[in-house]
Amino acid sequence: MNPAHWTEDTRDEALEPADLNDSRMKVVDVGGGTGFTTLGIIKHINPNNVTILEQSPHQLAKARQKEALKECTIIEGDEEDLPFPTDSVDRYVSAGSIEYWPDPQRGIVEAYRFLKLGVPACIIGPVYPSFWFSRFFADM
Repeated sequence: MNPAHWTEDTRDEALEPADLNDSRMKVVDVGGGTGFTTLGIIKHINPNNVTILEQSPHQLAKARQKEALKECTIIEGDEEDLPFPTDSVDRYVSAGSIEYWPDPQRGIVEAYRFLKLGVPACIIGPVYPSFWFSRFFADM
């Protein structure tokens, strides 16, 4: 995500489809990186019920340094091979990581494996700019 565009306001707006309406829900932030999106999640969900999964130890080190995330479970793992039991999680959030997955379809199938039946997954990815000038810079 471009930091100039991925602000707290855009993050919070992007999280609305996740319907984080009950602080007791179990939520996994897949590809959670430094925890920026997780900070938006814990505005609504008790941090004890939130897991950050990321395959980069460097990114996870940054998440672990954030005081607000100290009560979250932070684990290193593969977005396409999730270490959760089937039908065990209330919400799945992934922001800015799907474009780096070798097999995004496998990752999405895996998301729906461990999500409880009928609950939403919120996957936030890049949108290719429609304005020619913005496309020029995106392609750079």
